[in-house]
Amino acid sequence: MKVRFHKTLYSKTAIDAAVEAFSDDADFSTSRVGKHVVVDIQPKGPAEDANEVIGEFLNYVLGGTIAERGTP
Repeated sequence: MKVRFHKTLYSKTAIDAAVEAFSDDADFSTSRVGKHVVVDIQPKGPAEDANEVIGEFLNYVLGGTIAERGTP
């Protein structure tokens, strides 16, 4: 599955941290396409676990982005 993160909304640092954190659960490749960081996610486990891994990865990126920006 490919996921696109707009660079003005999501932190590249948070994306990289999520890739590292989930490296045991999925294979990742990242690229820049225009204003997006595109992450190709290939879960390693059973197909029924794929949605859970992808969902948790997305939450991790969002949480990392929020934590990095702090409170206004």
